[in-house]
Amino acid sequence: MADRNLVSFNSMISAYSKCGDVWGAWDVFSVMRGYGFLPTPFSLAGLLSCQALDICGGGQLQSLAIKNGLFYADAFVGTALLGLYGRLGRVSEAVQAFEDMPKKSLVTWNSMISLYAYHGLVKDCMRSFRELLRLEASLSDCSFVGVLSGLAGELDLEFGQQIHGLVIKSGFEHEVMVANSLVNMYVNCVNICIAENFFKGMHVTDVVSWNTIIGALEKDGSPLKALDFFFQMSRDGVKPNQTTFVITIASCSSLQIPILGEYIHAKAIKKGFDSDVFIGSALVDFYAKCDKLVESHQCFDGIYEKNVVSWNALIMGYGSKSCSTCASLLLDMLKLGYRPNEYTFSAILKSSDAIELQQLHSLIIRMGYEHNLHVMSSLMTSFAKNGLLLDALAFVKDCDRPLAVVPSNIAAGIYNRVGQYNETLKLLSVLEEPDIVTWNILIAACARNGDYKEVFELLQRMLMTRIYPDNYTFVGLLSVCSKLSNLDLGCSIHGLIIKTDINLCDTFVCNVLIDMYGKCGCIKSSVKIFDEMTDRNLITWTSLISALGVNGYSQEALERFRQMEFLGFKPDSVAFISIFTVCKHAGLVKEGMELFRRMKSDYGIEPKMDHYHCMVDLLARNGKLKEAKKLIASMAFPPDALIWRIFLEGSKRSRTVEKAEKKKPLKEGAALSRRKNFARLIFRPNKRFHFVKPCSSLRQSKKQQQQSLQKTPPNAPPQSLRWFLGPKGDSDADANVGGNGDAEEQGIQGDTALKGTLLAGVLLVGVVGGFATVGFIYKDQINAFLNQFSTFIEGYGPAGYALFIAVYAGLEILAIPAIPLTMSAGLLFGSVIGTIIVSISGTVAASVAFLIARYFARERILKLVEGNKKFLAIDKAIGENGFRVVTLLRLSPLLPFSLGNYLYGLTSVKFVPYVLGSWLGMLPGSWAYVSAGAFGRAIIQDESEFGFGGNGILTLGLGLLVTAVAAAYVTQLAKDAVKDIE
Repeated sequence: MADRNLVSFNSMISAYSKCGDVWGAWDVFSVMRGYGFLPTPFSLAGLLSCQALDICGGGQLQSLAIKNGLFYADAFVGTALLGLYGRLGRVSEAVQAFEDMPKKSLVTWNSMISLYAYHGLVKDCMRSFRELLRLEASLSDCSFVGVLSGLAGELDLEFGQQIHGLVIKSGFEHEVMVANSLVNMYVNCVNICIAENFFKGMHVTDVVSWNTIIGALEKDGSPLKALDFFFQMSRDGVKPNQTTFVITIASCSSLQIPILGEYIHAKAIKKGFDSDVFIGSALVDFYAKCDKLVESHQCFDGIYEKNVVSWNALIMGYGSKSCSTCASLLLDMLKLGYRPNEYTFSAILKSSDAIELQQLHSLIIRMGYEHNLHVMSSLMTSFAKNGLLLDALAFVKDCDRPLAVVPSNIAAGIYNRVGQYNETLKLLSVLEEPDIVTWNILIAACARNGDYKEVFELLQRMLMTRIYPDNYTFVGLLSVCSKLSNLDLGCSIHGLIIKTDINLCDTFVCNVLIDMYGKCGCIKSSVKIFDEMTDRNLITWTSLISALGVNGYSQEALERFRQMEFLGFKPDSVAFISIFTVCKHAGLVKEGMELFRRMKSDYGIEPKMDHYHCMVDLLARNGKLKEAKKLIASMAFPPDALIWRIFLEGSKRSRTVEKAEKKKPLKEGAALSRRKNFARLIFRPNKRFHFVKPCSSLRQSKKQQQQSLQKTPPNAPPQSLRWFLGPKGDSDADANVGGNGDAEEQGIQGDTALKGTLLAGVLLVGVVGGFATVGFIYKDQINAFLNQFSTFIEGYGPAGYALFIAVYAGLEILAIPAIPLTMSAGLLFGSVIGTIIVSISGTVAASVAFLIARYFARERILKLVEGNKKFLAIDKAIGENGFRVVTLLRLSPLLPFSLGNYLYGLTSVKFVPYVLGSWLGMLPGSWAYVSAGAFGRAIIQDESEFGFGGNGILTLGLGLLVTAVAAAYVTQLAKDAVKDIE
C-alpha cells in the first residue's frame, strides 16, 4: 500500500496477533512509529492480545501506555492488559493494574471476575461480583458466566444458587451460554441431580449443553445414563461434535461393551471424524480396554495427525497387557520426532522387565524427568514389582529433600512388604499433609506388627484431620478384629461403615466382613451378608466356605462349594485349600480325596505344597497312614519338614488309639475291682482297721508294696508305730521281715517321717513362741490399742458389741485351712500318728489363743459386765465345771474352733482343765478327719485290705449328736446359776 494510515497499521497488528506472530506484530508496530504515527488504544490492545507476547513485552507496552496517557484515557488498554496478565498467570500484576485504572468498564469488571475464577480465587471472584452489583451497572451474560465458572465445591453451592436466582431475576435464564454455565456450576458443586433436573428444564439447548451434562454423567460414574442422553440428543436433532464423540466413547470404555463402542465408532466415521486425533485417541483407548489390540492399533494408524496423547493411549493399551511391544512403540515414537512426556514413561514402565527398567531409567534421566513425581512413582513401583527393592528404596536415600506424598507411600508399601514396619512409620511420620493412602499404609503396618491399639489410635487421628476412611481403611480395621476374634469391635466397625457411607460396602469389604464374622464365631452374620450381596466373586464364596468350616458346618460348606461350581465359578487353589481344610476338620476322607482328584482332572490345577499339607493331615488324622504315605510318594516335588511332621503326628495318634483299645478291657476290670473294694469298705464295718505306711511309701510301686506285705509277719507292729520304737525294735522287726534291702529302705522311710514330724513340731513351737514373744514385748502398745478399741465399742453401744462379735467371728476364717491340713496328716502319716500330731498341735494353738484372750481381754470384759449378776453367776458356773464344758463343746464339729479359743479365755475356766478338755474333745474330730485322709491314701495305693469301716462316719455322726448334748448341758448350767441368784 502506498497510502498507509493508522487504521491499516492497526489492522495488520491485530492480524499478526491473532495468528500468534508476535514478532510480525512488533515489526508492524515499529514501522508505524517510524512513519510518525502515535499508537492508539487499538494499536496497544491489538498487540497485547497476542497469545505469544511475554511478560517483558507486556511491561514495555504498559509503560508506553502510561507515558502517552492511553492507560488513563479509557478502559480499553487496561482491559487488554488484564487479559495479558491473566494468560501469563500474573494475578498480582493484574490486580495492581486493575486498581490503578481510573476508568473501568463492564468488560473490565468481567475480565477481572473471569481472571479470579480461572485461577481458583473464589472469594475474590465473589467479592468483585458483589462490588459490581453495588455499582448498579447493567450486568451482561459474560458477568454471570465469569462468576459461575469460578464456583467449584460443595461450599460454593449456596452462593451458586443465589447467582441462579439473580439470573432468573435479571432475565438471563433463556441465554444458552448462561444456562450452560449454570449446568456446569451444579456439576462442579457435586450435585449432579440438580444439574440433571435443571438441564431437563432448559428452554434452549445447544451442543455445549448436551456435552456438559453427558460429560458430567460420565465422570460421575453413570456411563449408561450418559449414553441415554447421547441417544436423546440425536433424537432431538442436535448434531454431535468432536467433544461429544470423545465423551461418549469414554463412556463405552467404562462399560467395556464392544458393540456399543463399535456403534459410536460407526457414527463417527459417518460424520467424518474417524481421522480426528482426539476421537482417534479415544477409540484407541476403548479398543485396548476391550482387549482388542489389533483394532486399537488400526485406529491409531488411521489418525491423520498423531500427537503425544494418541501415542500414550496406544502404549497404555499394550502396557496394561504386559506386552513387550511398548518398548518398540517408544522407539518408533522417538524416531518420528515425538517427545515422550511423564504419562508416556508411566505407561511403558508398567510392562517393563528388569533389563528394560535400567535403560528406561537412563532415558528418563537424560530427558530430565527423574524428579517428576509421576515418573518417579511409576519407576519405584516398577522396581518393586520386578524385585529390585533396593533400587526402589534408593530414591528415598538419594533424595536431598523430603519425598512427596505419593513416592513416600510407595516406599512405605515396600517397607511393609519386607516387614520393616518401623521404617514405614519413620518415613510417613514426617509428611505434613498425608492422604488417605498414607493413613491406610500406617494402619496396615501397625496391624501386621501386632500394634492393634495403635491401629485405632491412628483411625482417631485420621478422623480428627477430616480425612474419612475408605474401603481399604475398613479392610485393615476388620482384619485386626479378625486377628483379635473380637466380635463387639467388628460389629462397631461394621456400623461405622454403614454410618460413613453404605456404598463403601462393596464386594471387597463384604468379603472381609464375611471372614471377620466367621472367625469371631458369628456364622449367621456371615451368611446374612453373603445372601444380601448382589455382586459376588470367587473370593466371596471362598470366604463363606472357610467361615462355615471353621464353625463346624462342614456339610453346609460342601453344599456351598457345589453351588459355587453350579453357578459357573471356577475354584482356584485357595478355594481348594479352604474346602480341604473343611474336610480335614470334619474327617470327610472320601469327599476330600474326590475333590483332590477333581482339582487336577476337572480344573487343571496342579497341587501345591499347601494342598498336600491338608490332604496328608486329613488322611493321617483318620488313620489312613498307608494312603498318606502313598500320596507323599506321588508328589512331584520333595516333601518338606511339615509334611513329615504331620504324618508322624498322625502315626503317633493312631498307635495311641490302638493301645487305648487294647487296654480298655483291663481298665474296665480294674474299675470293677475298685467298685467292689469300695463296697466292702462301706458294708464291712467290723473289719479291723489297717494302719497305713508312712508318706514315702506312696512312691513305692505296686509290686514293692505287695512284696512288703507278703514279707511282714502277722505279729509285727504297724509301720507307723515302728517310728517310735528304738533301734532294737527296728532291728527285731527288720529281722522278722528278712532282707537287708527292705530293712534299709524302711529305715530310711521311718527316719524321713520322723524328721518331718519333728520339723513340723519345731515350726509350730517357733510360730507360737514368736507370737507370744511379740505379745510380751509390745504388751503396752497392745494394751493401748485395746483401750482405744474398747472405747470405740462402748461409744456405739449395742452396735459396737455386735461389731466386736463380728470381728471375732471373722477370725474363724483362720480355721478353714485346718481341715485340708488335718486330712493331709492322715494321707501322709497314717491314722494314729496323724491324730496324735493334729491333736497336740491343735491343743497348743488353742492354749496360746486362750492365754492371749485371758491376758489382754479378761479384765476389760469384767469391767464391761460389772454389776451384771446373771452374767457373773453363769461365768462362775462354767468355771467350776470347766473341764466338762470344754470337753463337750470341743466334741462338736459345728461350733467354731478359733472363736472358741478366744471366748474360753474370756471366762473363768482354769488353764489346766481347759488344756485337758480341749485335747480330749478334739481327739474324735481329729480322728475323723485324719481317717478320711488315710482313706484317700488307701485308695491311692489301691489296697484292697484296707478297712475304713464305719468308724470315721460314725465318729462324725456322734460329733453331731454331742453338739446337741453340749448345748443342753451348758443351757442347764446357765439356768441353775440364774435360779440360785433369784
